[in-house]
Amino acid sequence: MDKISQDKLLDIVRTWHINKGPQYRKFRCGNCRKALRRAWHCWLRKGSFRTPVHLCKTCRRKLNITYPKLKVYPDRLNLNIIQKLKKRFSALISKWNVSEVMRFRQFSCDCCRRNIYKAYHIFLKLENHISEVHICRVCWAKKIFK
Repeated sequence: MDKISQDKLLDIVRTWHINKGPQYRKFRCGNCRKALRRAWHCWLRKGSFRTPVHLCKTCRRKLNITYPKLKVYPDRLNLNIIQKLKKRFSALISKWNVSEVMRFRQFSCDCCRRNIYKAYHIFLKLENHISEVHICRVCWAKKIFK
């Protein structure tokens, strides 16, 4: 299985409880929520989403399960990010290769590309799309994103 349907990924994302602000935590499987150091990275490009969905090996194998659908409220993603930071996040997101085929790899900072196992997870709405950006402690400490 080299590709997961966009509908299946959207079903997974609809089960998430998206936070309004940055959250520093470990990476988790988008489906079962198990803590991970490496995962399958899949791109959701459907509806208002342009974001990676991380899956553990087990969940990748059994993607024929059904999910409870929760309503995602894009209008609640108001992080009050100043214009300068919106441009910075837009620049990061524009570098993403969302057409990339799913692959199993370690997590990395969207800013410096350093391999990490914990990051600030920031959901935001830019250009009519909801995206999740991952920023390491080093980049965060440099006050690039504060």
